[in-house]
Amino acid sequence: MPDTFHVAHAPHLSMEDVSVLSQCYLPLISADGLSLYLFLVRLADQPSGRSMDYPISYIYDMIGINPERFLDVRKRLEGAQLLKTLEADVWTFRPVLPLSPAAFFKSPLLAHLKTRISKERVNDIKDRFVKPAPKWPKKEEVTASFEDTFGTLKGSFDAAEDPVFRLTPTWDMDAFLDRIPTTWVPKDQRTPALKTTLNHLAYVYGLDETRLKKVIEKAVAAKNGLDFDGLSDHAAALYLPESQPQSLDLDAFKRMHPADVLKLLTGSHVPASELKIVDRLIRESGLKLEVISVLIAYVITELNGQMPVYKYFEKVSGQWHRNEITTAEMAIAHIKSSKEKKTQKSKKPKEAPTIDWFKAYLEEKEN
Repeated sequence: MPDTFHVAHAPHLSMEDVSVLSQCYLPLISADGLSLYLFLVRLADQPSGRSMDYPISYIYDMIGINPERFLDVRKRLEGAQLLKTLEADVWTFRPVLPLSPAAFFKSPLLAHLKTRISKERVNDIKDRFVKPAPKWPKKEEVTASFEDTFGTLKGSFDAAEDPVFRLTPTWDMDAFLDRIPTTWVPKDQRTPALKTTLNHLAYVYGLDETRLKKVIEKAVAAKNGLDFDGLSDHAAALYLPESQPQSLDLDAFKRMHPADVLKLLTGSHVPASELKIVDRLIRESGLKLEVISVLIAYVITELNGQMPVYKYFEKVSGQWHRNEITTAEMAIAHIKSSKEKKTQKSKKPKEAPTIDWFKAYLEEKEN
């Protein structure tokens, strides 16, 4: 049986599709089935509708099921005509759009639904799709805004929290901000956190002063104010790939920025979408930069040089947090220990594909 899979021809789900899945199909496919279906649909890139190849264990880890349960859940989706499965050198999963509400209530699925939930619940579901939505009385909007709750700029990368690596500005950030109109960035918002954030974005995405100014302009125009996600999105849109270095010494984890480690690992132009994952890891993972560098090298090595979605990194970083990994040395030791345990459990040890310099680094640590 194949040990890898990909998703092909994944459809785009409308809000009605999601409603039909969560109300009509859920009792038939179970919560695990709905999770698996949505996971596969979202795993595919849009608009191509196809994903790259992943290890089948990725599904087990993300959905939280074992191989036996996965087979049962997969068959439920196939029986409900929500999934087509093809087997060759790699599994191919093809999610299928759910039926419309009208078609569902005329299909054989309705009879099976009635065996899972009460008649009253079936009628409730029918009424929900058939009856027009109730008209709510006009009310005053009292929802708290993001800025009122969290301030004007949150989630920024603070280099002071990671003393091992310092971003050295290529220009005077204070002088740069002096040239930015106060209508874009008021004086009281020009904080050290903002300067560090802008410097971080300029480094990761290789922005010069002109393009960084454009990032701020677009973020302000789109959001009517500054927020980190807006700045990050517009910075990624202006990213221009550059030629990457050809070598990396074994102490690079402690002295190189994670974005540079990624560029070196790929050996080619790095797309902005992958740099955004690095950007998000720095902002949200809570790990030091040297640990993030090891994390990137480890995950890409395990996936044969491919860059997975952010949630894959999130799962590994969560595990590393629980193991209190705070340095590159601890991360390397943890990887080595995990590989040894997997080898001991396997009847037929199979060495995971690895990048030569990373393998040599692990061997050097053993000696």
